[in-house]
Amino acid sequence: MFNNLLPPNINVYATSASSPTESSWGCYCPPQDKVNGKSIGSCLGDLYSVNWMEDTDKFGPSRTLQDQFVQVAKLTDMSKVMQWGDITFTNMTVGSFQGDTKQAFPVEPSREYSGAEPVGYSADELRSMSAVSTYDIPMHLAYYSYLRHDGKNMGEAHALLSELTEELTMRLNTDKVFISLSSKLGGDLAHEVLTGRNAAPVNWDCINVAKQAYRIHCGEYTDYARKYVRVLNNLCLLPGMSVSTIEASLASVCN
Repeated sequence: MFNNLLPPNINVYATSASSPTESSWGCYCPPQDKVNGKSIGSCLGDLYSVNWMEDTDKFGPSRTLQDQFVQVAKLTDMSKVMQWGDITFTNMTVGSFQGDTKQAFPVEPSREYSGAEPVGYSADELRSMSAVSTYDIPMHLAYYSYLRHDGKNMGEAHALLSELTEELTMRLNTDKVFISLSSKLGGDLAHEVLTGRNAAPVNWDCINVAKQAYRIHCGEYTDYARKYVRVLNNLCLLPGMSVSTIEASLASVCN
């Protein structure tokens, strides 16, 4: 959301969990989703956000933003943590932007993880072990919901299996659309269109029209389909490519 959009001269500094060409990651996902021995059935945190919050808890308000960024980027090893905007702010301390709750009221020491930790692993290792790509979380949760069902109620088990099957079918159909679209329009560049990680320039006008065409001809533009926005951009940037050609090809692929 900041790529090529956040200028460095408006007194705004931001960081993000990943680069523009990759997914961020959830953490403490099943089976490491237990709180006080109970499986929550969700990812309990975001790998980047948890690392950021725990760094603040550990080092306190005197920590500089740059030192925090370096450490959080090191721990968030499943994606590339980025800095945006006016990075001159990074010599300031965390305490310039976050309050110190210890001064307001006494709190118990925070715990990095409230579930049962497997023996032999540190909290940092456990976070990485339990990480799941943002795009894969719905499938991951649907799988564990079905896997954990005790099977005593066949109706419930069937409903959970149907949810998992629907998720998998949606992913297969979405993959098929973009594989076919890349092959149809990309020609000799089909592989680069499908797998290339083009971060800039971004033709948002073309992308938005193409997404609307997808909704019309292919169905809902799901969260999973968002992973293919870069494919639409790659198509939009092909020499001589028009958005009307992309629209017509989506109609052909999906109908």
